[in-house]
Amino acid sequence: ADRLAGINGKADATAPRDPAFAAMRCLGCGAKTGHETLAAAMREATAAAIGLGADERLMPPDGLNEDSAVLPIPESGEMVQSIDVISEIVTDPFTLGRIAAVHAMSDIYAANAVPVWAMASVTLAAARNDIQQSQLAQLMAGGLMALSEAGAQLVGGHTGEGSSLGIGYAVTGWRETPPVVPDMTGDIALLLTKPLGSGVIMAAHMALAARGEWVTDAIDQMAKGNGLAAGLMAPHRPMMTDVTGFGLARHTLNLAERCGAAGADISLRALPLMRGAQICLEDGHRSSLHDANLASVRMAGEAAALSRSGILFDPQTSGGLLAALPVAVAEDICTALLERGEQAAIIGRLSPDTPGLSLAE
Repeated sequence: ADRLAGINGKADATAPRDPAFAAMRCLGCGAKTGHETLAAAMREATAAAIGLGADERLMPPDGLNEDSAVLPIPESGEMVQSIDVISEIVTDPFTLGRIAAVHAMSDIYAANAVPVWAMASVTLAAARNDIQQSQLAQLMAGGLMALSEAGAQLVGGHTGEGSSLGIGYAVTGWRETPPVVPDMTGDIALLLTKPLGSGVIMAAHMALAARGEWVTDAIDQMAKGNGLAAGLMAPHRPMMTDVTGFGLARHTLNLAERCGAAGADISLRALPLMRGAQICLEDGHRSSLHDANLASVRMAGEAAALSRSGILFDPQTSGGLLAALPVAVAEDICTALLERGEQAAIIGRLSPDTPGLSLAE
C-alpha cells in the first residue's frame, strides 16, 4: 500500500487533490499553475541559479503577492520592449529555458539596447503537480542563468496549462541613443554573428536523420547569447536585426529597407553554417516554415536556384545578429569575434540600387 501512496493525487488524506486526477481540467484562469506549485518551483529555480553562479541581486523578488512589476524610469535615453515565445525545441527544460531567454533578449540587442528586466510566460502540459513543479523549476533556472549573464532581472510572469510546453519572455531594455542609418554612398557590409542551420538540423533530428553531434552543436549555438557581439558593436550604433524565424533572406531585406537600401548582395560561400546543416538540406530536410520564408522574399534573377541558397530560408531559433556597418568597421568587429571563438562572418553588402536579394556562389 505504501508503494501506491499518492498515485491518485493525494499523498495523504489532508492534502488537496492534484488537478491531474480531476474528472476534467478547467480552462481560463482555472488552468493556472497552482500557487504552491509555482512558489516552490521559483524557490528551487532561484536556488539552483545562484548555485550555478547567477547574480543574487538579479534574482526575482521573493513571493507571489504582487500583481504587477513597478519599474523605474531611466533619467535619459529610451526604453525598448519586445516579446518572444518558443515551443519545446529541446527536451531538456533547463536548456529550453535558457534558449528562450537568449532568444527573447536578442531583439533588445538588435535595437542597440541592453536588456534590464524580463517577464516570463510559461505554458506547461497537463501533469501531476510534482512533475509540473520540477519542470517549471528547471525551465526557470535556465532562464535565470541567461538573464543574469546579461545583467537582466526577472520581475514577474505568468504560468498556465496547455496542450504542449511553451516558454517565452517579454523583455524591457534601454538605450541612450537610437542606431544610426548608414550612409549608402559608402560600402556597407553585412556582418552575421552566429552560424545558420538550427531549423533544418532540428527538423532532421525530428525525423531521426541528424547526427548527435550536429544536434548538440545546434543546441549550443541556440543557447549562446548575443551580448558579446552587441557590446562590441554598440559604440558604432549600427542598424541591426536578429536572424530568427523568417530566415536570413527575409531578415536581410527587412534590414535593407530600414537602412534605405534597395536590396542586398549575399555571398553564399561566406555564410557560416552549423555542422551538418548543408547535408541536411541536400538530403531533403526542411523546416515546416521554410517554404513560407521562401515565398516572402524577392530574389534578383534566378538566384534562388543556386545550390546553397536553401539555408537562406531556414528559420533560426536564437540566431545571430545581422548588422549593417562600414566595411572597415565590420572587418575589425569580425576579427574581434573570431578571436573570441565566435563564428562570425561578413556575408555580403547592402545594395543601394538593385531591388531584392542578389546571390553569388
